[in-house]
Amino acid sequence: MLTPGLLIVGTDTGVGKTTLAQGLLRIASRKHFRLVPYKPVETGCAPHPEDARRLCAAADLPGLRPDDIAPFRFAHPVAPSVAARLAGTPISAQALRSHARDLRARGDALLVESAGGLLTPYASGLTSSSLSELFAVDILLVAPNRVGAINQAALALAEIRHRQLRFAGLVLVQVAPPSPLTEVHNAAEIAALTGITPLGTLRHCPGQDPDQLANAVAADISLGGLFGGVLA
Repeated sequence: MLTPGLLIVGTDTGVGKTTLAQGLLRIASRKHFRLVPYKPVETGCAPHPEDARRLCAAADLPGLRPDDIAPFRFAHPVAPSVAARLAGTPISAQALRSHARDLRARGDALLVESAGGLLTPYASGLTSSSLSELFAVDILLVAPNRVGAINQAALALAEIRHRQLRFAGLVLVQVAPPSPLTEVHNAAEIAALTGITPLGTLRHCPGQDPDQLANAVAADISLGGLFGGVLA
């Protein structure tokens, strides 16, 4: 494996990827497991990469800066391929892999956060799903626990199977206060429809404190199958 680790990818944008990643990074830090965050592309981040800043703070690794983990940063809040074209800065698989290799050397494993959803384009022939093969890491799929989650998760899981991608699990994230009439049934319906039982449903976490997020992730998500069980 070139860069052992996980790729956190969503069924859409704004589904809680960064929230989950922060919690995982802080849990790893507590257990002295050097989990290095990597946000290959961040868009809509003028002038500073906010997601990368949060990931960096949660990881708490000496000398690691937000700019180190987000090599491609664009001001326009659009798909990476569009943002790169508007900025005149092409994104290449070679560059992404080179950054992954450098970051991997600074710790024990990588935690990669994609931009947007599973098929969000980065460049011609390169999407979020491509990063799994490019970095030789498993996909941790994140879906929002809201109306529409069943369909979104099923479609994403079908695409992962179709592409025969490495798969670590599915996590639901409560991105807003729950509605008991719908969200409480999503995990069971997804399991019945796809055969994949979610690893858990991360509660609504309106704050961004890494320690509070870590506590919530540890309580809500089954972590035994991730990183060889080191986070459990």
